[in-house]
Amino acid sequence: MMERKTRIVCTIGPASSSYEGLTELVSAGMNVARLNFSHGDHGSHRKIYETIRKVSQESGKRVGILADLCGPKIRLGSMAPESAVKVGQTFSFHTREVDGDSDKAFVSYPNLASEIEVGQRILVDDGKVEFRVKDIQQDVVVTEALNNGQLLSRKGVNLPGVHLSVPSLTEKDRDDLEFALELGVDFVALSFVRRPEDLEEARDLMQRWGRVVPLIAKIEKTEALDQLSAIIRVADGIMIARGDLGVEAPLEDVPLIQKRIIQKCKAAARPVITATQMLESMTEVYRPTRAEVNDVANAILDGTDAVMLSAETASGRFPTESVKVMHRVAIKTETGLDYQQIHNVRPPRGMAPEAVALAACEIAEEVQAKAILACTRTGRTVRALSGFRPRAPIFGVAADERVLRQFALNWGVIPLKIDDYGTTDELVSHAMLSAIDSGLLRPGERVVIVAGTPLGHRTNTVMVRTLVSDGHSI
Repeated sequence: MMERKTRIVCTIGPASSSYEGLTELVSAGMNVARLNFSHGDHGSHRKIYETIRKVSQESGKRVGILADLCGPKIRLGSMAPESAVKVGQTFSFHTREVDGDSDKAFVSYPNLASEIEVGQRILVDDGKVEFRVKDIQQDVVVTEALNNGQLLSRKGVNLPGVHLSVPSLTEKDRDDLEFALELGVDFVALSFVRRPEDLEEARDLMQRWGRVVPLIAKIEKTEALDQLSAIIRVADGIMIARGDLGVEAPLEDVPLIQKRIIQKCKAAARPVITATQMLESMTEVYRPTRAEVNDVANAILDGTDAVMLSAETASGRFPTESVKVMHRVAIKTETGLDYQQIHNVRPPRGMAPEAVALAACEIAEEVQAKAILACTRTGRTVRALSGFRPRAPIFGVAADERVLRQFALNWGVIPLKIDDYGTTDELVSHAMLSAIDSGLLRPGERVVIVAGTPLGHRTNTVMVRTLVSDGHSI
C-alpha cells in the first residue's frame, strides 16, 4: 500500500476552477482545496465550492475545502500607469485618498501615521520596493526609497516591527466567514494572527451561528512568534505563510522559523501547513528547480502535515503538473522518514487519549501492523495518532461525513466511512469490513484497532486483530 501521507493543499483560481481543471487536480492528488477570499466574490466562490463537491462525489475521493479569509491586509490605492520610484528619492504615503503616482500613494491603513515611527520600514509588493520613514506629518508619512521599483495599484503593504491596532476580523472577514459557513466549508483560515485572542472572535461567531469548523491560524507576522505556543494551543491547525512572513522577518530567519513552528505543532498534535512559493517556477515552466524540490522535501522531513500550492495552481500555466510533482516528491521523501523516532516521543501528562494513541503507534510498530484503525466521533484520537507519525497508515473511521473530510489535513490518515452502530463490537466489526471493502487491506492482515469502551466513552482501548472477510477477527 503506497498511499501518500503528506497532504497537498491547492489554491483554486482561474487556472483551475473549471470542472475539468478541478477533476484533474483531484485525480493528481489534491487533498484540500483552498478558496482565497482575497480574490473573487461570493458568486464565484459558491460556483467553485459546488464544483469541488461534485467532482469529489463523482471521483469517490474526499476533498476538504478551506476558506482563507483576507484579514486586515494593508494595500496601496490606485496608482497611475508606470508609477515608479528611484533609490534615494522622497515618497509620501497618505492615509487620505489621493491619486497615486511616482511621488505619493494612498495606503489603506488609517492609523499609519500615528503608529509608525521615524526609521522604520515600509515594504510594498512582497518587499519588492522598500522605503524608510524620514518624517511624519499628521496623515502623511514621508519616506526615502531604498531601491528602484515599480508601484502597481492595490499591491500589499507590510510594516515590519510596527504594532498595529487593526482588529483580527474585518467587516469583510465577518461577511465572508458567514458565507463560507453557510456554504459548508471544512476549515477556515485566519490571516495575520498575532495573538491567541485573535481566534476568539471567529470562534464566538461560529458558535453563535451554530456551525463550528476547525480554525487554521496563519503565521505571517513576527508578533505571532512571541506568542506561538499560546496560538498553537487555541488553534486547530497552523499555516506557515512564508510570503508575508518572509517580508516581515529577515529572509535568512524564515527557514529556522519554519522548523520551529513545525516542531511545536508536532508536539501539540496540531496539523501544520507549509505554504508559499514551494514550486513557484512552475507558474511559468514545466519543471521545478532543484531548490524547490529540496524545499518541499525538507518541509516533509521536518514533519509538516501538508504542503501548499498557491499561484502554481491558482494562476500558473501548469496546475495539474505542479500537483503531480509535489505528489512524487512526497512519496519519495516519505521513504526516508525516521519512523523509529516514535519511541522518543512522550505525550503531555494527564492526556489519556494521547497516551492511548502513542501506545497504539508503538504496538503497531512492534507487531508490524498493516494499519491502525482509529474509531472516532470527533477526530481527536485520529489527530493524536497522526501527530506521532507511525509507519502504519491510519484509517480514520467515522460515521460523520464532515469529520471524515476534516481528516484531509492530517498526515497519514485515510478516511473510512462506516454505518451507524450500537455497540463497540459492532463498531469494530464495521470498521474491519469497511477496511477490506476499500481494497487497501486484505483478510489475513494484522491491524491495531483504537476505540472507546463502552461505546461513547473517550478512547481507552487498543486491540491487535487479524482481519477476516466476515468482519470478525482473530
